[in-house]
Amino acid sequence: MSVATAEPQQLNLTQRNQPEPSAPAPVVLTERAARAVKEIVNDQRLGCLSTLAPDLVAKYNEFNAKEGRAPTMVDLARSLDMTEADLLVKFGAVAYAKSENLTPEMRELHRELTASNGKAPTSAELAARAGISETELLTKLGTSAATILGPVYLRLRVVGGGCSGFQNKLDLDPAMNPKTDESFELHGVPIAVDKRSIMYLNGVEVDYHDDLNRRGFSIKNPNAKTTCGCGSSFSM
Repeated sequence: MSVATAEPQQLNLTQRNQPEPSAPAPVVLTERAARAVKEIVNDQRLGCLSTLAPDLVAKYNEFNAKEGRAPTMVDLARSLDMTEADLLVKFGAVAYAKSENLTPEMRELHRELTASNGKAPTSAELAARAGISETELLTKLGTSAATILGPVYLRLRVVGGGCSGFQNKLDLDPAMNPKTDESFELHGVPIAVDKRSIMYLNGVEVDYHDDLNRRGFSIKNPNAKTTCGCGSSFSM
């Protein structure tokens, strides 16, 4: 094989091995909007910890300041020299004591046991009545109570209604379904958009304002033909 023949093949091989450029995110999130989202999520996480485990608040803040990100459940568990499973049980015990995060079925069993025994059942008694272990019950309660401590997505969607036919919605959502959602990250904020809404939101800019005349999030949609005075409703 001559040198002249080999060089193009080598060049083609190099080109094939180059990574495909990543597609730009369909939504724009400004840096100040990202900061506002992080602050809101951080405040909610601290509120959750203050209720479930006040002893972890200082550790949370220390980790956040040092690492530049919120600690995961594993990080929090390590700070207490325990496993994540044990930490969830700890959270569940607090939630149970406050009668929070019980499912409707569990609440009904709780009422029945309270009525028959003349006092509220212990977590072990309720678990036995439900046919599960106490650890399983407390883990479920702890997982539900500590949802905000896990991944939280900024969910952007379009729904019917409003003054002009469609309405933009922003929510915090701990769940993302890869079958029905598109997800990406901007300025450290994970974002989820359902695939039905994304056709209306391509090129949308999410911003945040904090001044005397305007405060809160705004959504600028270049695909909207008309918008109403509130700024959240539009027509296509």
